[in-house]
Amino acid sequence: MNRLFAAGCALAVGLLPALRISRGELGVAMKTSLGGRLTLRRTLVAAQVAVSIVVLTAAVLFARNLAASAGVQPGFDLDHTMYVKVRLTPDRNRNVANKAALADRMQREMESLPGVGAVALTRMIPLNDDATHGMSLQRDGSGEKLFMRYHFNRVGPGYFAAMGVPVAAGREFNANETANSIVINESFARQFFGEGSPLGRTVDKLVVIGVVRDSKYAYLSDHMRPAMFRPYQFETGEGRGTAIQWMVRSQGEPAALVNALRARIAAIDDAAAIEVRPMRGAMGMAMLPSQLGGALLGAMGALGLTLTGIGVYGVLAFSVARRIREIGLRVALGAGPASVMRLVLRECAVLIGIGLAVGLLIAVFVTRPLATFLVPDVSTTDPVTYAAVALLLLCAGVMASVIPARRALRVDP
Repeated sequence: MNRLFAAGCALAVGLLPALRISRGELGVAMKTSLGGRLTLRRTLVAAQVAVSIVVLTAAVLFARNLAASAGVQPGFDLDHTMYVKVRLTPDRNRNVANKAALADRMQREMESLPGVGAVALTRMIPLNDDATHGMSLQRDGSGEKLFMRYHFNRVGPGYFAAMGVPVAAGREFNANETANSIVINESFARQFFGEGSPLGRTVDKLVVIGVVRDSKYAYLSDHMRPAMFRPYQFETGEGRGTAIQWMVRSQGEPAALVNALRARIAAIDDAAAIEVRPMRGAMGMAMLPSQLGGALLGAMGALGLTLTGIGVYGVLAFSVARRIREIGLRVALGAGPASVMRLVLRECAVLIGIGLAVGLLIAVFVTRPLATFLVPDVSTTDPVTYAAVALLLLCAGVMASVIPARRALRVDP
């Protein structure tokens, strides 16, 4: 199908000039060829410039985001945390009580390992998993409801201590926590309760026992994102219930504990699939959108830039060839090299200028959805990005106009 479509396009492009010439007198056809076709070429090249602007803008944004992400602090101790994921076999996953007992035994084994500071259960691994809830929540049982979109996670006792996330008010979950207790972050507290203390107040009859500092949950671009945490519950069945996950805080280098943690768990259940990774290395998922976006759009942008240069060169070369007698006459009447150069560069400036104006205008709107993947330091409206893209296109245009300009300067009157 693709081959037929490509062959049809090639046939249409090849037959179009012949059909246009065959419609009328030779003189009319030549006028159409020299005038109308040149206008069409200019339009196509300007459109090519505009498309290249849009793609290059997105590529530059992802490249800047990738560079800025290296210095972003996620709000937890990235250098001393790691996660352990254990995926159980189906026979081990059928009974909640057996699963809870198995998880408790594995956790005690990990906690007894030298170099381990804390271990805590978690449903979601930061910067790798995400669960976003959006619903109307009742405040303090008063009947007053407020719509909230927030990150949700179930965590075990000591989770925030293991992650190195400071508790701003109240406390975190303990081993005897009731099911109606919740911990919220500062953004949730501010948006839902205002400036007053949220401790002891309720969210859909769930009592707030603690408030923790904001951190990054799913993306490095998370900024002041509300979050709610509830006590961990074991599940069985397909999907999320087949795995048990812990956050582990190390007292030294996390990588040194990887093999020891895996060995302790394998000694309890050698049939389980075990994954142990330091959080510094687990940031790959958070960086993946920028890496893929930068690579793919960068390649497309480079191709677009090359095609734009070829298009500008083709139009200028055709224009110079078409105006050889005019240029010779101008030189014979006293036009200097600077005047001839301006004649060629003016046309290049028109092509690039129109494409830049249209492309930048489109890019401002097209790149707005990308803000979800960008860290706070990188904005889709940052003028530095657009200036860099415009400079690239201007350089490509100047390079494409060099050969036609030199040819115009060598015209013999």
